[in-house]
Amino acid sequence: MKAQIVLLFFLCSCKPNKSIFGIYYRVGKDYNYQVELKADSTFYLSKQNFDVNSSCSGKWYMKNKATVALKCNQSNVEDQLAKGYLNERSQFAVIINPNSLRMDGLKLSKKRPN
Repeated sequence: MKAQIVLLFFLCSCKPNKSIFGIYYRVGKDYNYQVELKADSTFYLSKQNFDVNSSCSGKWYMKNKATVALKCNQSNVEDQLAKGYLNERSQFAVIINPNSLRMDGLKLSKKRPN
């Protein structure tokens, strides 16, 4: 019985916090970041710097209570050779609070629903 309670507690604690689902963004003078975390554990990431637009989609998971790991899907050779290809296929975002993530040293804010 104790083992079942411990297992149940462990399983419940590993579920992602539903409040992190949504679109986070940051717009600056020379950049535009956006990441959408969906409830089905998929994501879309877009990074725009100067004249380079990089993006990927894939699966995300909670690495720990404060870190979201993003794993981009495999891409074909043509995409890999294209300008703006996102070489880093694994990205990490730190949860600051339910309305903010930190990614690549930037604080991304959650978009409010319309």
